[in-house]
Amino acid sequence: MNDEAKSCKKLENEADNCMCEYAYKHKNVNNCDKDKEETYRTTLRRQRDKILYTGGFRRLQDKTQVMPVLKMGDHRTRLTHTLEVEQIAISVADALSLNKDLVSAIALGHDVGHTPFGHSGERTLNDLIEGNGGFYHSIQSVKYIWGNYGSKIDNKVYEGILKHDSDMFSINKQIADNQDLITFNIELDENFKKEFIDFLKDELGTPPSTLEAQIVIWADKIAYITHDFEDFYKSELYNEIIKKDKTCQEQLENILKKITGKNIIELQTRDLIRSLTNNLIESSFKNLQKHKINMDTKDETGKKIDQCINDITKDEKEHFKNNKEILEKLEKLEKNLQNAEYSEKENIKKDIKKLNKIQRQAYLKGQIINIDTEIFNEYLELREIVDKYYIGNIKIKKSDIKGEKIIKYLFEDLMKHPEILPKEYNCDKHTEEKDRQKK
Repeated sequence: MNDEAKSCKKLENEADNCMCEYAYKHKNVNNCDKDKEETYRTTLRRQRDKILYTGGFRRLQDKTQVMPVLKMGDHRTRLTHTLEVEQIAISVADALSLNKDLVSAIALGHDVGHTPFGHSGERTLNDLIEGNGGFYHSIQSVKYIWGNYGSKIDNKVYEGILKHDSDMFSINKQIADNQDLITFNIELDENFKKEFIDFLKDELGTPPSTLEAQIVIWADKIAYITHDFEDFYKSELYNEIIKKDKTCQEQLENILKKITGKNIIELQTRDLIRSLTNNLIESSFKNLQKHKINMDTKDETGKKIDQCINDITKDEKEHFKNNKEILEKLEKLEKNLQNAEYSEKENIKKDIKKLNKIQRQAYLKGQIINIDTEIFNEYLELREIVDKYYIGNIKIKKSDIKGEKIIKYLFEDLMKHPEILPKEYNCDKHTEEKDRQKK
């Protein structure tokens, strides 16, 4: 037994020695946290804990992933989802000898900027402020934490939070210029806003530079598809659908059998999580061995994504040479959209949606931390079925519309009466308060 507790430095050295050579080591962490109190946690663990104790994290308990069809007391929230993502991510990092503290920090912070009412709420808010930078939950998550802690959080944490969302790979980088930032901490450096904008410009449209960030991408996908399927399967909606359409049940049975080896009747949630997680670990380990000779994570992932785009577009009989050409076409379509007549807009939106889908699929398929090709295809099919029969169902849509109306009403009212905003969110009052405290 040791005579004394392990210091931060000793904990970090021991952890680094146990990690594989491609892990993000504690010795590389940007330790800008000047707090003087003694700690027996690694620097990344302290940064993870800072996120845990934010108000934004606590507020996740009142946000739902999908508005539940049934008023069940055990439906999942954004908070339970986040905890599930962290648990899966830590398990994968452990198995692959990567940095557990980094994946934990990314996982806990990845959704702190999400809207209420799920992705429909995010889309609604994005439409409302489209001309002022738009709204993207991953950018908002970084923005919120940055406004609280600035450079006290390592950039690899911020990067992982930003890039867990595949939309950040196809987004127009110019959107960074339209982002505003409120500081919640008067001790932050005056340059922190510029640093935030520069960070976005550098990172938007590029693949993750750490394997730990890639772990969280897939942990998020696994948790998301698992609870969407479970909520669907346990709802009355599922029984209503299979009475009318046996195809849905047959497709689900075939897919789940291939992924888990079990029949849908005997399947439990943990079986789907375990099967996908185990496949992710085994397939990722093979990928790491394959890329062992030359391992610049960002460069290797970028090459894989470009190759995946080529493969996907060949299958769809389209001819884009690489990711750059798709981005150029997207930019052109978006410009045309602004000047188009209403009838043309719908067709342009369909083209944009199709190209974005290619981007998202390639981004996911191009990660080094990944499930194998066969299970990847089954995952996509499962996602498509759940989206078609559950997420896209009229009963869910009705709930989404209610949420959209609430957001629109609140937005319009707050725009008319900004004085009713809490002080910390009212830019004018907040600036006055900061100036007063500095005197």
